[in-house]
Amino acid sequence: MNKRTVLVTILCLITIALVIGGIYYIQSKESKDVSSYYINGVKPLTSKSENFENDKVSKANKRNQAAIKKRGTIKHGIYENFVFVGDSRYRGMDFMAKPNDTFICESGRGFDYLSEQMTNIQYACSHPNTALIIGLGVNDKGGNAQNYIDTLGNMAETLDCTIYYMLVNPVDEDVEAKYGYDVTNASIDSFNETMINNLDRKIGIIDTNSYLWDIGFQTQDGLHYTNETYEAIYNYIKDSLSNKS
Repeated sequence: MNKRTVLVTILCLITIALVIGGIYYIQSKESKDVSSYYINGVKPLTSKSENFENDKVSKANKRNQAAIKKRGTIKHGIYENFVFVGDSRYRGMDFMAKPNDTFICESGRGFDYLSEQMTNIQYACSHPNTALIIGLGVNDKGGNAQNYIDTLGNMAETLDCTIYYMLVNPVDEDVEAKYGYDVTNASIDSFNETMINNLDRKIGIIDTNSYLWDIGFQTQDGLHYTNETYEAIYNYIKDSLSNKS
C-alpha cells in the first residue's frame, strides 16, 4: 500500500469518525434537552389528548370558583422577584424560569418539604418586591391542609413578601391509573376547597385548576404535564400577578 492510499484511508476514517461523533452529539444534546423538561424520564405523549370540556368540571370545582370570587383578591404589587416552592410539577415547569425567578422544588414532596426549606425560602424572599408562590399539596392527598393553613398564615405574618397559594391542579385519572398513580380530582377539589375557605386573607389564591379545566391540559402520565401545559401554567401565574385589580 503506497503512501497516497494510506493517507486517503486515514482521511476517510477521520471523516467517518467526525460524522459519527456529530450524530452522537446531536442525539445526546436532544436527549438532555428533553430529559431536563420531563419528570423521571417519562416521555411526553406524541399526540394531543382530548380537550377537557367544561361539563367535566365538578360541582365542587364550581363552588371553589365562587368561593374565590367571594373571598376577593389581595392587592398585587409590582414584583421584581418570584419564588416558586413546589413538587415535581414545579420541577417540570422550571425550564421556563427567568433570571428573576427562584425555584425551590423536589419531586414527590409535600408539607414536610415546605418546613424543611423554610430557611431557603426566607433567604429567597429577603429581596424587596418579592412574590412567593406555593404549589404544594398534590402529594399530601388532603392530609395536611390544616398544616398548610397554619404555616402559610404564620409566613404571611413574618415574611416580608407577598404570598400566593396556587391551587392543586387536576389530573387525568384514566391515564394516571396506567402509571400507578391514584390521585383523584374529587380529592383535589376537596383539598382546594379547604384551602380557599381557610387560608389567611393576606394570602392570594391563584386558581390554575379552573384555568386548566377551561383551556384543556395534556399530561405525560396523568399526573405530570407536557411542556405546553407547564408553559400555560407559568404564564397564567405571571399574568395573574401582573393584574393590578
